[in-house]
Amino acid sequence: IRYFTPDEVYSYIKANNLDVKIQVDGGINQNTAKAASEAGADILVAGNYLFRSENMKKAVESIR
Repeated sequence: IRYFTPDEVYSYIKANNLDVKIQVDGGINQNTAKAASEAGADILVAGNYLFRSENMKKAVESIR
């Protein structure tokens, strides 16, 4: 199995004119959401972070 870096994936998508959305599922929280978005992610899945938070509204706001 070969894993690709975000830069490799993004470059491949752009070079081939692909119309895709990049989703990051897992490990998304208030500390990682911005980095994932800046790396090219279009969709962030933050299930555990949101459902384990004491205040879901504040948790959602913290990753926007």
